[in-house]
Amino acid sequence: MLPNAPRSIATTDDSVWVTTANAGPVLRIQPGGDPGSPQLISIPVNTPTAEIAAGQGAVWVTAPAEKAVLRIDPASNQVVGKIVVGDEPDSIGAGEGAVWVANRRAQGSVQRIDPATNAVTASVPVGANPDQLAVGEGAVWVASPTDGTVSRIDPSTNRVSATIKVGNRSSFVVVALGSVWAVNGGDGTVSRIDPATNAVTATVPVGREPEAGAGSTDAVWVINHGDGTVSKIGYR
Repeated sequence: MLPNAPRSIATTDDSVWVTTANAGPVLRIQPGGDPGSPQLISIPVNTPTAEIAAGQGAVWVTAPAEKAVLRIDPASNQVVGKIVVGDEPDSIGAGEGAVWVANRRAQGSVQRIDPATNAVTASVPVGANPDQLAVGEGAVWVASPTDGTVSRIDPSTNRVSATIKVGNRSSFVVVALGSVWAVNGGDGTVSRIDPATNAVTATVPVGREPEAGAGSTDAVWVINHGDGTVSKIGYR
């Protein structure tokens, strides 16, 4: 059992990383050889944390009360950097040579962090109250539930290259199976976006109040909060 309620999860090659509630520590779980006794390492952060991502040589955690992102070094299991970003940083992702964080109260913005310097090198306006972001297919994708859009950020220009209208209250986005999938909590659907054209090519009904998703090798999986189910979307 974990010492605090878990909030967000990320993985690296040898570990699972979890943020916990009430200013609890970030936990590193190393499965090891014995499935019954994984190693649990507790990393103090001393501030409430939200989302977590791994990549670009580190583990990254948003700290909304600090208006910051914390950088954890996997070699030392210590916080080695604190990067001040915008108001209420929440979702975070790593890829395309950078770390990307969505600020929910900064009039809708995503900030780019250079992992080589820990400096914020760009602030990109997106849709209102950006909720979740994902990195893949050569872009950063940001779901904005207030206006039901997904913003596509081009990492080469640090600008929004497309704003795609999806469903009602799009609160989560997944990059999987060569497509981008927007989870629409307000109407119980998932919108499939073709990254080659930025067009919505399918709208898939799922359960009530879907709120999160993940991709596997052959499907997209969606958690439906409203009816306690998981939907599997197959795609070829």
